[in-house]
Amino acid sequence: MLRIPGGRGAALGRRWLRALFRLPEGDRARLVEEAERLAARESEPDVAPMVHVRGERVQRDGYIEQSIRSYGPRPGRQARRRASG
Repeated sequence: MLRIPGGRGAALGRRWLRALFRLPEGDRARLVEEAERLAARESEPDVAPMVHVRGERVQRDGYIEQSIRSYGPRPGRQARRRASG
Protein backbone atom coordinates (compact mmCIF):
# COMPACT_ATOMS: atom_id res chain seq x y z
CA MET A 1 0.00 0.00 0.00
CA LEU A 2 1.20 3.49 -0.80
CA ARG A 3 1.70 5.75 2.19
CA ILE A 4 0.91 9.41 1.54
CA PRO A 5 2.29 11.96 4.03
CA GLY A 6 -0.16 14.16 5.89
CA GLY A 7 -2.46 11.52 7.39
CA ARG A 8 -4.98 11.58 4.52
CA GLY A 9 -3.56 8.73 2.45
CA ALA A 10 -6.43 6.27 2.77
CA ALA A 11 -9.15 8.86 2.16
CA LEU A 12 -7.28 10.32 -0.81
CA GLY A 13 -6.74 6.84 -2.24
CA ARG A 14 -10.44 6.02 -1.96
CA ARG A 15 -11.39 9.28 -3.69
CA TRP A 16 -8.92 8.59 -6.49
CA LEU A 17 -10.26 5.06 -7.06
CA ARG A 18 -13.88 6.25 -6.97
CA ALA A 19 -13.08 8.88 -9.59
CA LEU A 20 -11.30 6.32 -11.79
CA PHE A 21 -14.17 3.83 -11.65
CA ARG A 22 -16.65 6.50 -12.70
CA LEU A 23 -14.85 6.81 -16.05
CA PRO A 24 -15.27 4.45 -18.97
CA GLU A 25 -12.59 1.74 -18.83
CA GLY A 26 -10.92 2.97 -22.01
CA ASP A 27 -10.32 6.46 -20.54
CA ARG A 28 -8.76 5.36 -17.24
CA ALA A 29 -5.21 4.87 -18.51
CA ARG A 30 -5.26 8.29 -20.19
CA LEU A 31 -6.39 9.96 -16.97
CA VAL A 32 -3.66 8.25 -14.94
CA GLU A 33 -1.00 9.29 -17.48
CA GLU A 34 -2.22 12.89 -17.39
CA ALA A 35 -2.25 12.91 -13.57
CA GLU A 36 1.32 11.54 -13.52
CA ARG A 37 2.44 14.20 -16.00
CA LEU A 38 0.89 17.00 -13.93
CA ALA A 39 2.36 15.64 -10.69
CA ALA A 40 5.82 15.42 -12.24
CA ARG A 41 5.57 18.98 -13.57
CA GLU A 42 4.41 20.37 -10.21
CA SER A 43 7.09 18.55 -8.23
CA GLU A 44 10.00 19.73 -10.39
CA PRO A 45 12.21 22.33 -8.73
CA ASP A 46 11.62 25.81 -10.04
CA VAL A 47 15.01 26.45 -11.62
CA ALA A 48 15.74 29.15 -14.15
CA PRO A 49 17.99 28.10 -17.00
CA MET A 50 21.54 29.34 -17.38
CA VAL A 51 22.17 31.50 -20.44
CA HIS A 52 25.61 31.45 -22.05
CA VAL A 53 26.67 34.37 -24.26
CA ARG A 54 29.70 33.85 -26.47
CA GLY A 55 31.82 36.87 -27.33
CA GLU A 56 33.64 37.47 -30.58
CA ARG A 57 36.56 35.25 -31.46
CA VAL A 58 39.87 37.11 -31.41
CA GLN A 59 42.97 35.75 -33.17
CA ARG A 60 45.99 35.86 -30.86
CA ASP A 61 49.53 34.73 -31.46
CA GLY A 62 49.09 30.98 -31.90
CA TYR A 63 45.54 30.66 -30.55
CA ILE A 64 42.01 32.03 -30.82
CA GLU A 65 40.47 33.65 -27.76
CA GLN A 66 36.75 33.69 -27.09
CA SER A 67 35.01 34.81 -23.90
CA ILE A 68 31.85 33.13 -22.65
CA ARG A 69 29.67 34.87 -20.07
CA SER A 70 27.08 32.89 -18.15
CA TYR A 71 23.96 34.44 -16.66
CA GLY A 72 21.54 32.77 -14.28
CA PRO A 73 19.94 33.06 -10.85
CA ARG A 74 22.14 33.84 -7.89
CA PRO A 75 23.00 30.79 -5.78
CA GLY A 76 20.55 30.40 -2.90
CA ARG A 77 17.76 32.33 -4.59
CA GLN A 78 14.71 30.81 -6.20
CA ALA A 79 13.74 31.83 -9.69
CA ARG A 80 10.49 33.65 -10.26
CA ARG A 81 7.79 31.38 -11.54
CA ARG A 82 6.44 32.25 -14.96
CA ALA A 83 2.71 32.70 -15.28
CA SER A 84 1.27 29.85 -17.30
CA GLY A 85 -1.19 30.83 -19.90
